[in-house]
Amino acid sequence: AECHFVCRQTDGNLHDMIRQQGYPLYILTHATDEQQDASETLQQLTQSYPLLVVDHYALAQQYCSAMRQRCEHIMVIDDLANRQHDCDMLLDQNLLPQAEQRYAQLVPAHCKILLGPRFALLRPEFYQPVKHRQPNHILISFGGSDEQNLTSQAIKALQQLKPERFTADIVIGANNPWRTAIEQQVACLPNVQLHVQCNYMATLMYRARLMLGAGGASHWERCICGLPGLVVTVAENQQATTAYLDQLGACVWLGQAAEMS
Repeated sequence: AECHFVCRQTDGNLHDMIRQQGYPLYILTHATDEQQDASETLQQLTQSYPLLVVDHYALAQQYCSAMRQRCEHIMVIDDLANRQHDCDMLLDQNLLPQAEQRYAQLVPAHCKILLGPRFALLRPEFYQPVKHRQPNHILISFGGSDEQNLTSQAIKALQQLKPERFTADIVIGANNPWRTAIEQQVACLPNVQLHVQCNYMATLMYRARLMLGAGGASHWERCICGLPGLVVTVAENQQATTAYLDQLGACVWLGQAAEMS
C-alpha cells in the first residue's frame, strides 16, 4: 500500500520523521474542529483513496462522513468509546471487562469491530526470539513527550539506590522538553544509558528484567516481551486498562502521574 499522512501543525509534531521515512504529508494549519479538519483536508487531496485510517480523539462521525467524498472505506482506531463513528472497521486493542458491549451503540451495524490485544499494533521487531536478559537491568520510558517529567523523577529514585548493583536504559522522545537536564542527570550515573527517539525498543525490552513506564500501547509491547512492569498512568484513557491489567497480575499500577513522588 502507498500511505499518505494528514497531520495538524502543532507543537511537538513528528512531520520531519514522517518525511524522512518517505511518506507524502499534508499539513493542516487552520483546522480547529471536525468540520474544518475535513474541509481543509479535502481541499488538499488530489486523489481518492480506498482506505482512510483515523486515529484522533477529537475526530468522529462528522469528520468521517465528510471524508467519504474521497475515501471508500474508513477505519477508526479508538479506546475511549465515548462518541459516534461513521466507519467500516473499528480497532480498540485494549483489554477491558465487557469490552464487546462498549461500541454496540456507537458504530454502524455493518462495522467490523476488532477488540483486544490480539489486534495490538506491534512492529515486527517485537516478534523476534527472546534475547538474553541482563541481571538487575532496568528499562525506564514514559513515552515520547513525558509532559509530567516522570523520567527525571525516576532518575532521582535511581540515584538513591547503590549504582553498582544495577544497570539501566532510559528512553525519551526527541521532543522531550527536559532533554538537556535529563542528559546531565544521566551523566552522573555510570551504569545508565540514555536513548533518544530510538527505533529498537524491543531490543531494550528483551534485555531488561523490569520496566518502569507509562500505560497505553506500551502495555502490549511489555506483555509480548514477557517484561514485568511498574506502570504510572499519564492520561485518563490509560487508567481503566491499567487497573484491569493490575487486577489480572499483568503489571503493577503505581497510580496516576500527579500522585507520583
